[in-house]
Amino acid sequence: MNKPVSAHDSEQVRKSSKTTGKRSIAIYPHGGFPADTYNPLEVASLITEDPDAIPGTPGVVLPVAEQSKNLAVEVLIWENAVAGQTIALTLDGELLLEDEDENIAWHDVLPAEAADDTFRFQLSVPVKYLDAILPGEDEEVMLGYSVRQVGSDDWIAGPARPVRIDKHAPGGSAGTLAKITFSDAIEARGYILKSDFISDVLEATVQGYTDQRKYDEIAVKITDGTNTSPPAMAKVISSGDATVVQLPLTAFDTLEDEVLITTSYVVTDRPGNPSFESVPHNTLKLLLKDIPVALDKLEVPKFGDNELKPRLLLDKHARAGILVKIPGITGLHANDKIVVLWNGQPSDEHKVPFPPQSVQLMKIMLLYALTSRGPQNGPVSIGYQLWRAGTMIAETVTPNVVNVDLQLPGGPDPDPEIPGHGKLKQAVLTGKISGKVDEVAPEDFKSFEDGGGATLSIPWDDSDGNRLLLEGDRLWFVLGDEIDPVTNNFKIAYPLDPVSPGEATNDRNVERDLDPDWLDDLPSGQVPTTYLVARDFDADPDTEDNPAFPRFKDVKVTLPGDLPGGGGDLDVLEFTRLNSQGAIDRTQAKNGVPYRIALYDGAAQGHTIQIHLRADDGMVGSEGAPISAATYDLPKIELSDDNARDKVIIGTIDEEWAYKVCFGTATVEYTADNKIGTKRSSHGRVFVAIRKPSEDSCPFPEKQPRAEVCRCCGQALPRP
Repeated sequence: MNKPVSAHDSEQVRKSSKTTGKRSIAIYPHGGFPADTYNPLEVASLITEDPDAIPGTPGVVLPVAEQSKNLAVEVLIWENAVAGQTIALTLDGELLLEDEDENIAWHDVLPAEAADDTFRFQLSVPVKYLDAILPGEDEEVMLGYSVRQVGSDDWIAGPARPVRIDKHAPGGSAGTLAKITFSDAIEARGYILKSDFISDVLEATVQGYTDQRKYDEIAVKITDGTNTSPPAMAKVISSGDATVVQLPLTAFDTLEDEVLITTSYVVTDRPGNPSFESVPHNTLKLLLKDIPVALDKLEVPKFGDNELKPRLLLDKHARAGILVKIPGITGLHANDKIVVLWNGQPSDEHKVPFPPQSVQLMKIMLLYALTSRGPQNGPVSIGYQLWRAGTMIAETVTPNVVNVDLQLPGGPDPDPEIPGHGKLKQAVLTGKISGKVDEVAPEDFKSFEDGGGATLSIPWDDSDGNRLLLEGDRLWFVLGDEIDPVTNNFKIAYPLDPVSPGEATNDRNVERDLDPDWLDDLPSGQVPTTYLVARDFDADPDTEDNPAFPRFKDVKVTLPGDLPGGGGDLDVLEFTRLNSQGAIDRTQAKNGVPYRIALYDGAAQGHTIQIHLRADDGMVGSEGAPISAATYDLPKIELSDDNARDKVIIGTIDEEWAYKVCFGTATVEYTADNKIGTKRSSHGRVFVAIRKPSEDSCPFPEKQPRAEVCRCCGQALPRP
């Protein structure tokens, strides 16, 4: 190391009168007295490396506050001291130079001092020797003293002790002290919660840094931009490991919740050199105010253990929704949210009413998508959590408990958010008379005795190909998706015969007849239908079993009384211009064949009429061969308000059609459509006599072209 003596080898030092021109002095270990008779050098300002060292441990470190002034020392006078002896301080074995400005490091023993065995020499190391150690350096020197005997140039070395003069701050340059870190959970959520404190202490970590030394002191401060916490202190316990800092809960008392806080620290080494401030940690907020210690138990009406006689919660109840009541909570904030836990599974978030309007905070309906994911049978715990700013801050200690039976044929519903069991396949309904699939036509409403009704074909397996129907399974046919609010059962469900032993072993669909009377009370249109299958899982006749059902399927239902004309026939189309024989000849067909349709009761705007033209070459009383050229449908006619009001349609059929019939009988019908269904009218047979006896056919007369008109006078121009 650079010795302080040489570092301050100035002109003033070299010309010191007390050195008689010498530049250095040799110190010999022999002399009038043995060295071990000298007392230790005492330096009151030195401190121990370990701040917790036992009392009496010699100090080594010179604090920063003492580095800018003379270093005072004391030496207890030695035995047999003689007046005229000289004591001088040494650094690393070399005497400090003696001159007029530095006589604080030398002293000649006076007679009175030699006679006092309690006398203490008070000397000092001039500050210039301390200044020789430059900022950024850390040096350890041996500070001692030597004694020169009377009348001798020989010096006897006394005791020396180490002194560490540290002017090197820890942590390196600005921006190199890494930011303090918190637990992964805190960093991930972005909030510090009360639950993060163990015994009211929150741990944070300071990573290792440049020039880290054992016994460095870390001071952590936290600010919300307005208020700053008292510093939290931590002692570094090794020269390489990270340091855990314990932040007391009280340090956060003055800081605001839900505001970004900045956490930083400064390292101060044992001498007192402070580091630059660390990189700030500024991504966390606090949630420490108004936090409930615990949330009161919620209530589950009808089913919870809060009831005197709780009911068994079945699948139909779960599908209808489970109501829970959240009790009042002290210290709520606006935008706080409640999350209910069904067997640990969270519900959606529900914003609390703020300010609360009653002792009971709120009601929440738990949907089937949540409740079907828990246990299928047995007890289920229901608790809840209080969330603030996207973070859970409190939850119930004691949950409510309900007993459930959610067992279903086909197992748990794989897609509970859609009504109907996702693994059950839909049945197929077929009209017995009409033969129409998934449709009950008017003719199917005839009685069973007349062959009416429908057939329901229920799949024997599920969508995975596994057997669904087992012996004894009970079946129902469901019309409509309305549910009784009291019983939670479907309002219209007709029992079917249960699955027989033979059906349970055959890999064939199970078919059941449907009574047409079941459909009589329904309106015409698309009716949602499904089937139920229930199984007795516990073999207890006193318990209700859960029915499973597939997705609803719309079946078209057309009641006979809802068709145009109700249950009666439609009036036939009437030709209104016939000859005296009741026939259509060339005269009556001229410019179109007029007709009239008397409309049915209930005809309304938007209903349609379509006329079907047909003819044969027979007479009125005897049908002949069809005339294909005269058989076709006219475009649909949409009823107007006038048609509906007058209950009649008047129109004409093109004259050319009569010529296509030529000589035969016309049978004209029409179909009325009232948007519920269609009904076709009957017809009357009307003879058409266009062909003259002298003709073999009925060529349609070509229309004469229109005459050209003079633009000037308006007179017809001669044909070319």
